[in-house]
Amino acid sequence: DFRPTNATAKGVIMKSALLDSTATYPAYIAQTGDNEICIMNFLNNGSSVNVMLGADKSVNIAPQFIMNNSMYGDFLCYAANWDKSKSAIKGYISGTATSQSIELGNLGVFASADMTTCAQRNRSLSFTFSDGTISFPAAKPLTWTGNGSQASPFVITNAEQFAAFAESVNSGNDYSGKYIVLDADIDLSNLPYKFRPAGMFTDKPFKGNFNGQGHTVANLSITQGDVPNTGLFGFADQGSVLTNVKFTGAAIESRGESTGVLVGHSKGKISTVTATGCSVVSYGQYSGGIVGYLEKGSIDNSSFNGDIDAYGGIGGIAGEAEYAHITNCHSSANMNMAGISNFTYRGVGGIAGNTIGANISKCYFNGLITEKTSYGLVGGITGSAIEDTITQCLNAAPLSSVAPENSGSESYPAGNAGGIAGLIYGTTISD
Repeated sequence: DFRPTNATAKGVIMKSALLDSTATYPAYIAQTGDNEICIMNFLNNGSSVNVMLGADKSVNIAPQFIMNNSMYGDFLCYAANWDKSKSAIKGYISGTATSQSIELGNLGVFASADMTTCAQRNRSLSFTFSDGTISFPAAKPLTWTGNGSQASPFVITNAEQFAAFAESVNSGNDYSGKYIVLDADIDLSNLPYKFRPAGMFTDKPFKGNFNGQGHTVANLSITQGDVPNTGLFGFADQGSVLTNVKFTGAAIESRGESTGVLVGHSKGKISTVTATGCSVVSYGQYSGGIVGYLEKGSIDNSSFNGDIDAYGGIGGIAGEAEYAHITNCHSSANMNMAGISNFTYRGVGGIAGNTIGANISKCYFNGLITEKTSYGLVGGITGSAIEDTITQCLNAAPLSSVAPENSGSESYPAGNAGGIAGLIYGTTISD
């Protein structure tokens, strides 16, 4: 598919600490949604990246694939601060735009497995184009009813209202002490723009109370680069409550850490959540059917049915659970651990991948776990159990793990498998 270029890129590339060079080359910009564009030939090697557009004409680029090297693997574009460090910065590449230009600051092309190995350092990168090449989204108005109190909560009745709510969280409204309810089933595939998680930025979390009232969120679809906190909610901070909601047909894919259908990272309370026919694909750590990373929070009376393909810290309910409570949860997930993103977090379990100081009770798993690396810690309830308490839990599922060719090494330790846990340290298992 050949297209005439419609933009000109100009990159100031660092050759050394004292020498820069300027590269000017053609690019093509396509509007792929109301709030997203795709820039082709982003770094003059034919690569394409998706760019999020804000109503304030801000731009955010999640780290995305740029090239592959036989020695170092995949290289992605990352933000950088060359005055302070030679390493990549986790998070979004941010910039500003007008109707005829996009301006980005420091960025680089880094090996995703080693955030210090850099193939190209840009001091700046800009794109110029004709007026009308792209359009920016209008701010989404909050048209819901209610005042946010427990007696009169904010009421969401359609997908557009939920997306507007998510946008308001991402703009800095944390809804602490406020109540939001879902008063109808919603289908997020009907949105004319890309859905963004509520609380997609770590410094702008959700802290309120969300009650789905038993309604269904259908066809949630999110594809993210190497950024954390991916799910319907991104980061739900301490004090948050997410409860009584169902999911069907969700498809979540991320290169970053903390990925789950309901929420990427939660420090709050989760209860009565079901996900059916859903899929999670993640190349980062902490990937769960419901929640990616459960930190000092709780989840109860929840279940997941679907597929999870990830690279470590994989759980049918929670990918990572630290000092958390998991109670009355069930998973029938088909889980596949095809690689390792971090040898510290290499557990895969029917309920949780890695658990530290967690309390897991009255949970069961009857799905399937397949581990193909020979380094994974595979367990029917939890992959790696460190100082946990596990009571009245049942695994009724087959576990498949590749036997290591040798006993492993300090750098690449061999994996383990067990009916309840793959590795146990200081953990009590009873009943």
